[in-house]
Amino acid sequence: MGQLSLFGNTVKEYNYTKRLSKSKLNCFINCPKQFQLMNDNPKEGIPGPALIKGIKVHDMFDKLYDYKKQYNSKEEIIKKLMEIEPNEYHDYKEKFAEWQKEMNFPKIENTEEKIYDKEDDIVIKYDRLDFDGKTRIMWDYKTGKLKTALDHEFELILYAYYYMKKTRDRIHYVGIYFADHGKADIIKVTDKRIQRVLCDIHNYISEIKDCENSNCFPARKTWKCRFCSWNHLCEVYNK
Repeated sequence: MGQLSLFGNTVKEYNYTKRLSKSKLNCFINCPKQFQLMNDNPKEGIPGPALIKGIKVHDMFDKLYDYKKQYNSKEEIIKKLMEIEPNEYHDYKEKFAEWQKEMNFPKIENTEEKIYDKEDDIVIKYDRLDFDGKTRIMWDYKTGKLKTALDHEFELILYAYYYMKKTRDRIHYVGIYFADHGKADIIKVTDKRIQRVLCDIHNYISEIKDCENSNCFPARKTWKCRFCSWNHLCEVYNK
């Protein structure tokens, strides 16, 4: 735990491993300096166009299945998406509706649920859960570059593990829908993958604590820096 003092009186107390989330862990993996800036200045982040678009597209898809609404045609989905967002992202609506048609309009068990694990002090929030009475698939929506579910294995398995830990219901597959491309990919949830992710979490927490104790969160300057919401506060980026 770190502490700032003013004339011997504590004015702020913080703990970088408190209330971790997938977003925070991914942030640390990508750039420890960004992780520090995000934690120290949570209200000073300036979201870029890509992040704003991602938030809006997520919100549009999440609202589609409010109250676990079921659809039986592509036209129904597009009509509802147009009601939710009449002015933007028409291509995204068409692609999403086509994807749901290809999946034979799956039965929605839950959407956008937040789960907090008190024991590990970690919070997760998945986008959607499909369950046909036999197979349960947990989904995350992504905008941006087309990758594979395996590229996002850490966060997907993280979601599944904490969901299963809380509910005791089995997640059979986890997947990502890439909204810009209208494509999806899934991987199977296995004990081996879960153990690997839990080991990764332990290692990342140890690394965060080492950075905190040394008061050194190194910056990893890459092309991604220009999209960082905290780059205006980063000395390395602004050199």
